[in-house]
Amino acid sequence: MLTRESTKISLGTSVAWCRTIWGEFELLTGKAAAHEFTKVVTYKTMTFDPEIKAVDTVRVYHVRSLTPLPPLVIDENLRVAQD
Repeated sequence: MLTRESTKISLGTSVAWCRTIWGEFELLTGKAAAHEFTKVVTYKTMTFDPEIKAVDTVRVYHVRSLTPLPPLVIDENLRVAQD
């Protein structure tokens, strides 16, 4: 038979797991990144290479948690260089 203490521990553990699952789910579904992070990515894009003349649009999304993605550089001839 479960005691009150074990019930409280089970309930607390379940709530913690649900919060973790929800946070990971938001990242896996492509949640848009915060505005401050988007500004950092835009700055790094502009200063990545002296041959970059302008950046039209920057959209930043979370793809997966803790998975770095390589940057893509597209020149005026629409050739893609991946670093």
